Amino acid sequence: MREIKFRAWDTEDKEMTYIEDWYWYEEQLVHDVKEGVANGLYRKYQLMQYTGLKDKNGVEIYEGDIIKGMLTLEGGDCYDFTDTVSYIAPEFLCDNNADFPLTQYETLEVIGNKFENPELVQP
Repeated sequence: MREIKFRAWDTEDKEMTYIEDWYWYEEQLVHDVKEGVANGLYRKYQLMQYTGLKDKNGVEIYEGDIIKGMLTLEGGDCYDFTDTVSYIAPEFLCDNNADFPLTQYETLEVIGNKFENPELVQP
């Protein structure tokens, strides 16, 4: 069974946040409430779900990560790529290689994410 967890890109402070607990407060998804004031309203964050996979270095792979990888196609041809991870129900895929779920790649390596390293995303 895959561990369900998220990280979030803070769109205002421009930083990645790993938040342990999210909950509802006055119909808003938040991560902190102090003295009746909600901090971390959901609309401030871009949530990314953990894929349940780790790269070749043991780094957890999340939606929005930019990964380098290798895939061996039928017939033995190898395909090296750099791509962004997305969730397209019911599985995690690469944006430009949507025919293959992440679990089919021989090697994966996280090299950044689309928020902090947009220059790594291929057009």
